[in-house]
Amino acid sequence: MSMLVLEAFIAVIVSWVLAQFLKVVSHYARTKKWNWSLFIQEAGFPSSHSSTVASITMFVFLAGGLSMLFMVSLVFSGIVVRDALGLRRRAGQHAKLLNILIKNGNIQFHRLNELMGHSPLQVIGGVVLGAAVATGIYFI
Repeated sequence: MSMLVLEAFIAVIVSWVLAQFLKVVSHYARTKKWNWSLFIQEAGFPSSHSSTVASITMFVFLAGGLSMLFMVSLVFSGIVVRDALGLRRRAGQHAKLLNILIKNGNIQFHRLNELMGHSPLQVIGGVVLGAAVATGIYFI
């Protein structure tokens, strides 16, 4: 495995870990309570999905410029980001509404996960984090 591939892999892992850790820290900043279960949650600030795809896309760009691989990575990243902002976010909003209906209608059904998808700010935060981590690791 070349050193460049290893560095790209490290950038992706560091981006994901930092994004997940920042979810715990941002929750603490709002509530003054540590909630380490957020480290494995899918929603929150920043988006770890956006962070990981942004880091690999940035690393591909830094290593190879405007190449076919960069274009493929950019399209893939766009799909992931769009999914986080669109479908998964709406699914979380629907789950929230369904949980209210289940509770008020006294329906016997398990509680649905409402923490899905991301706000635009959460996605932007993830993209900035991922790009910054990849740039930092590339130039170290």
